[in-house]
Amino acid sequence: MGKGSFRTAPAAFEPFSFCVWSDSQGFCRENPSNRHEPTNSMMKHMGASDANFAVTTGDLAEDGADYKDTRQFFLDRVAKYLGTQKPFFIAWGNHDSYGNSILRKFSDNPSKNREGFGPGNGAFAFSYAQCRFICLDYSSMYSDIDSWLEGELQSPESKNARHRFLFVHVPPYCEIWVDGDALLRKTLVPLMEKYGVEACFSGHTHAYERGFLNNVHYIITGGGSWLDHGETVVKEWPHSIVGGKTPVGSYELGLVNEYVRIIVDEEGWRGECVAFNPDGSEVGVIDTFHNDKP
Repeated sequence: MGKGSFRTAPAAFEPFSFCVWSDSQGFCRENPSNRHEPTNSMMKHMGASDANFAVTTGDLAEDGADYKDTRQFFLDRVAKYLGTQKPFFIAWGNHDSYGNSILRKFSDNPSKNREGFGPGNGAFAFSYAQCRFICLDYSSMYSDIDSWLEGELQSPESKNARHRFLFVHVPPYCEIWVDGDALLRKTLVPLMEKYGVEACFSGHTHAYERGFLNNVHYIITGGGSWLDHGETVVKEWPHSIVGGKTPVGSYELGLVNEYVRIIVDEEGWRGECVAFNPDGSEVGVIDTFHNDKP
């Protein structure tokens, strides 16, 4: 592919991969000599990878209504180092502000195809190689779950998909800082279980956690910038596998800068947590999981 080229999403199945990250919103407190690291290096790493695209579960600036934050944490970081190399989709977070905030003006999500919504607000779904991707917006997630999500999950595009992946900023389940979101456990989780969503990706907590419950993988990939040092385990979920009470390798509480890479092939899909040191150097893969097992 030449410089500046792109390809459209394949309609038929073919192997592909994508990256997921979250909470790249601020300065990295673990590296006072360069507070943009390791986030800049993580964006460059995803951009240089063979991934076909990326998805973020939001919090792309400390204050999405502030231009200075939008410039230094999104335009000069995510857009510059990742967005020039890969397309990416946004499941907005609470720090991204609301409606027509300045940050959201720099996006072009498929939510623009829904009546009453625009390219920078609202839930949306898209297909890639016969897989379905569903992204919720923090600012409208409860109403979208009530009025839109089940219809989407019943659509031919979703029902006939090989795999279904869902992205929501706030995790239904979490072990450190918060225990997740009780309303999402009541409304979202039953829909994912009923309609065969295989993985739910979140952020909000600035750490890495992973669990598996009723055939749904729950992945928190919140290691995009500063980490939740000082927070403690507030809930021990029995289905949690790593993060929280269980270290991820040498990382207590899942406190590690990372992103998740998903590789989809004829056999299914597998996930890898790719970790980085505070100076931006790559640690490598510290956790793996597979679609049909924890």
